[in-house]
Parts: sequence; C-alpha cells; structure tokens
Amino acid sequence: MIQIYICEDEKIQLEFWKRTIEDYIKSAKIMAEIVSARQNPQDILNDIEQCDNSQRLFFIDIQMPEYEMNGLELARKLREKNSDDYLVFITSKDDLAYKVFEYQLDVLDYIMKKPKYYLENADMAPLTERLNRIFYKINQDQKETEQKKIQLGSGSRKYNIAIEDIIYVQAVKGTHLVEINIACKKIQVRQTLKEIAEQIDMEEFLFVNKSCIVQKRMILSVDKKNRRVNLTGGYQVEIAVREMKKVCTEAERLGIGNVVCI
Repeated sequence: MIQIYICEDEKIQLEFWKRTIEDYIKSAKIMAEIVSARQNPQDILNDIEQCDNSQRLFFIDIQMPEYEMNGLELARKLREKNSDDYLVFITSKDDLAYKVFEYQLDVLDYIMKKPKYYLENADMAPLTERLNRIFYKINQDQKETEQKKIQLGSGSRKYNIAIEDIIYVQAVKGTHLVEINIACKKIQVRQTLKEIAEQIDMEEFLFVNKSCIVQKRMILSVDKKNRRVNLTGGYQVEIAVREMKKVCTEAERLGIGNVVCI
C-alpha cells in the first residue's frame, strides 16, 4: 500500500488535488491511500512521524509564500529522513525546475498547474495521463527493486538497505554503533550486530569474528597466513583464529570466482 501525502498552500487547490488523486487511484484500482493533505509543510513532517513505514508518495507544491518552508525545502527534509520516498512537484512555473538540481533532489516527476484544470467540466485527460506515468514509474521501480530489504536506524533517520548490496557489517569498537558497508558507502546506525543478524538470512552471511559478519558471495579470497578475508570493493576484514577453518571451508564450498585460501 502506497501512502500519499499532498502539500499545497492554497486550500481550494489542495481540495482539488485531493479529490482528483482520490478519484484516480479508485478508478485505476491502485493500492494507495491519501493519509495526509496539508497546507503547511511542517504539518507534513509531523504527520509522517505518526505513520508506519509503508512506501510513500508526496505531491508537493513548490511555491508556498505563506509559510516559512517552501516545497523544495520540505523535499530536502524528506530526503534526509528517507531516501526511498517518491517526490512529485506541483508547480505553475516550469522555470523552477532547475532549482531541483540546486537542491540535489531525486524527483520522480512534475505536474504543471493549469488554470483549466479548476474549471467545471474541464478536460482532465492530460492530468490523468500524467498520473498514469507517475504510477507506472513507481510500479516499474518496485519491480526492479523487488528484493529483500532491511530497515536500519532509529528516530527520524532510517535507511532501507537491500540485503544483497551489503558487503559486511561490523560493530564499531567502543560505541553502541554498527557500520554497514555497501558499495562505495558506509552507514553507521545505533543498533547491535545481533539485531541486524536477526533481520537477515544468516545462510547468506558468515561471522568472521565476534564483531563482524560478511556476505558470503562478497568473498574474493582468504589469506590464512595474515588472517584476512578479502571482499568485493577492496575491503579486508580480520578473521578470528577460531573462525578461520569455517571461513576457508565455506569459501571453498561456494567456489566463488577466484577464492583461494592462501
């Protein structure tokens, strides 16, 4: 179920977008619902704290002069909280599009406000086509990323991470943090290694020491002499003496590429 949020500072237009989107998802039989329709951007931020972690789609007016925060600033705050949200901007000025690049926002689509939409018996076909495109993109994106994910983090900062992208997870010494290493990125969250291990299929992962688990298919080679496992991305992790036999045996069993126990 996709949760839909609408932010538009003009009340009449807010009601229009709410009614239009409700009619569309009903007629198109889309698994979605409007959970929040607000004039004030801050109310949107407050509302998302009260909802669960379903997939979210935001329709956001860019210009909101009556409030301290405009649509671009709201979008940036949403991105800081969850990078997987879908963002659609509603605007009457196409020259504002360049601002998206300035704010470094990953936007799904735009909808241009047209005065004719608000007229009685208006031709809504162009708007319907736009909504078709938006939900088609979401559907395709979900198909492409249809893989197991885990949500890590707490409070206002959460990460949805595809399990298959994890190279290794390691407890950070002297803290209550763990570091998740994925391609070209490291993420630290306030959770225990045990809590993360409970969320993933440990048939796909392996403890190499008491503070670190690695994804088996990310193993490139095992250096027995120096007690190191070499991983995808150029990472190296220390292997505990008591884990060496298990790690080497598992690597050889899997026959992963050039795995060689040196």
